Amino acid sequence: MPRQPTRQRILDLVSRGPITVPELSAKLGIARNAVVVQLQKLLAEGLVHSKGHQRTGSAGKPGYVYELVPGTEDALSEAYRPLVGQLLAVLRERLQPDEIANILEETGERLAHDAGLISNEAPQERLAKAVAVVNSLGACAEIVESAAGRLIVENRRCPFAHAVRRDACVCHAAAAFFRAATGLPFEQKCGRDGVLTCRYVASLLNQTSNT
Repeated sequence: MPRQPTRQRILDLVSRGPITVPELSAKLGIARNAVVVQLQKLLAEGLVHSKGHQRTGSAGKPGYVYELVPGTEDALSEAYRPLVGQLLAVLRERLQPDEIANILEETGERLAHDAGLISNEAPQERLAKAVAVVNSLGACAEIVESAAGRLIVENRRCPFAHAVRRDACVCHAAAAFFRAATGLPFEQKCGRDGVLTCRYVASLLNQTSNT
């Protein structure tokens, strides 16, 4: 079995309870400076924090106690991809395609609400914030305004690629997310041949005529 990276080994130990640099160094069998370098990165990422006091009672200079930041327990989790895949498989076995699509669309709408994207701002401003949200989740999306009066969101790094390859209905959730976030009639026009290309299109002309 390949040895885990030092970063992961430190996180594993910190997850078990408060621990100091000397203790980490001893358990991992590496120099304290190497531990400090990794801790500084974890601190910057908001995964680990110091309690701000020192533990005493051991030889040498006592070290600060480090702990896992509450709420970050699953920050590096690899469990979501297989979980979503199996969840969709169960839904396909028990529900009709239109029922699954409705569930995913409601899920996308709720994501927009939970992200605080429902506001009275102009649709384009709300869309920019929505794109920023999906990019923070691992996407690589940008907004494209076409000459035909359409507003397009293109994404070249789908955060749900594994699930989308197995079931394209996942794209319904993303389209509903952009609809709820902007009030515009976004529909998914994704390309699934080769590298996935997420494409969500809304007509600004129809929006104007309805106002």
